[in-house]
Amino acid sequence: MPGTPLRVVIAGGGTGGHVFPAMALAEALLRRAPDNQRQVLFVGSEGGLEADLIPRHGYPMELLRVGKLKGSAWKVRARTLAGLPLALGAALGILHRFKPHVVVGVGGYASAPVVMAASMLRRPVVLLEQNAIPGVTNRVLSRLARHVATSFGHAQGFFPPGKALLLGNPIRAEVSAALLARTGAEEKAAAGEPPCLLVLGGSQGARPVNELVCGALPGLLQEMPGLQVIHQTGPADLERVTARYRELGVTARVEAFFHDMVQAYEPAWLMVGRSGASTISELTLAGLPALLIPYPFAADDHQAKNAQEVSEAGGSLVIPQGELTPEILADRVSRLLSDPARLGQMGRAMRAMARPEAADDVARLVEDLASGARCSLV
Repeated sequence: MPGTPLRVVIAGGGTGGHVFPAMALAEALLRRAPDNQRQVLFVGSEGGLEADLIPRHGYPMELLRVGKLKGSAWKVRARTLAGLPLALGAALGILHRFKPHVVVGVGGYASAPVVMAASMLRRPVVLLEQNAIPGVTNRVLSRLARHVATSFGHAQGFFPPGKALLLGNPIRAEVSAALLARTGAEEKAAAGEPPCLLVLGGSQGARPVNELVCGALPGLLQEMPGLQVIHQTGPADLERVTARYRELGVTARVEAFFHDMVQAYEPAWLMVGRSGASTISELTLAGLPALLIPYPFAADDHQAKNAQEVSEAGGSLVIPQGELTPEILADRVSRLLSDPARLGQMGRAMRAMARPEAADDVARLVEDLASGARCSLV
């Protein structure tokens, strides 16, 4: 639709799993019509990750005061429910001023009031569902949406017939291209590169994963003295984990959060960490095999189902957190890193799941809805 004005509101956030696909979609929408005729406005929640990341990337943003319902204390839920009318009113005001052609809900606290407001104003809605088991909010909001773009095939059965489209999880074009160009463990071993382990706990880190890896380090170093590690700790554990690597004399890059994920993935032979949807999407593009430790308290245990789909495809091993010890982790990781051929097979299985066109496909879906055309992806 070059030359045709298009205004899109992207609502939601809270965690990297919601924020990064939202930014990838915004990038695709603007890139597909570089004529300054398109505007994207983000609507997030106060205190969510988006409040920092979205403005940092130059996008305009409005914030709603809205909290958490599922998995929170009853007092928090009560405050959230009491505040929903105000959040809905604020969302109606934002949409009335901006006049979007389409509203996209990406999940997270701010998604619900904005999607509800869009429905009241008869604006077409698209939802992004990143996980294999959709959250309750998206299941409910799907009744107000024209389409739901899913990342896992398993998720489609949770939505009304004909609404779910398996398009993948949007990743920024530059990141996607760089990850697809990455070489695997077989090539790295042949080139004489040392084994490299990447540890990811999600955008906020994961203390149990950090503790398991730190506990496994002595055993890993005994088996692989030249091991290199890249470790995202989350803000709370940065100093403690950094001190542990220093104490053991391990060559490691340790940071609270990676703003450049490509550099983190590039030298890795294997990833150990959580199985959030954005992490899985990046792993498939990178062709990077993984030992996945699903977050056991994820809503509806969706990380376990995410991990199961990857494991069944042959791209990962999955070990529940409750069954894992530092000794078991050291054994499994050292066996994998000592077998580049096996890692190569797993990496190819990972890459076979990749959907590098996801951001453009979701953007095309938004364009079709804005123009009133029949969706070209159905």
